[in-house]
Amino acid sequence: MDEIDTELFEERAAIMEYDGGLSREEAEYKARIEVEAKRHACEVKYVLALENAEKAAYFDLCRKRRGDAATERLRADVIEAYRAAAAAGHMED
Repeated sequence: MDEIDTELFEERAAIMEYDGGLSREEAEYKARIEVEAKRHACEVKYVLALENAEKAAYFDLCRKRRGDAATERLRADVIEAYRAAAAAGHMED
């Protein structure tokens, strides 16, 4: 996690623990999932905005650093986001 994600994680965990009445362990677990979901959504938007050649290079780098499963999840979510945007008339074919 980078500094911003760490700050968001700590804030979310504290809120879940103190306001939500969760144990620290459960609050940290749920906060980590929430922060990762937000990071992933931001990454999908980022990749969606890239040109096709840049997307291919990004996916290659992702595969080298994070493996096949993470890359295929990202690729599938980018395709899904593209289709949703195209259906809403926000993307060019």
